Amino acid sequence: MRRIATALPEVTERPAYGMTAWRVRDRLFARDRPPNRTDLAALGDRAPDGPVLAVRVPDPGAKEALPADDPARCFTTPHPDGGPVVLVRLLDVRSTS
Repeated sequence: MRRIATALPEVTERPAYGMTAWRVRDRLFARDRPPNRTDLAALGDRAPDGPVLAVRVPDPGAKEALPADDPARCFTTPHPDGGPVVLVRLLDVRSTS
């Protein structure tokens, strides 16, 4: 993820919430986000085994559409439900490229 993110124009890397994060013009657009206890409890058997990336999306429609279109890779949990964020299973993305 680091190689892809830092190749984009104006992207800088700076930690957020103690995790690696990427920003454009000091606005966070993606960060590492391993599942926390609340996520694991909410997801149960659907909890991801590998790394997870939190990605800011433009609006609630995109937040609903991405997990609906590809639930194997994109998902949400109760924690980021208040904001325009989708969680992405990185191993699933990497395995298809």
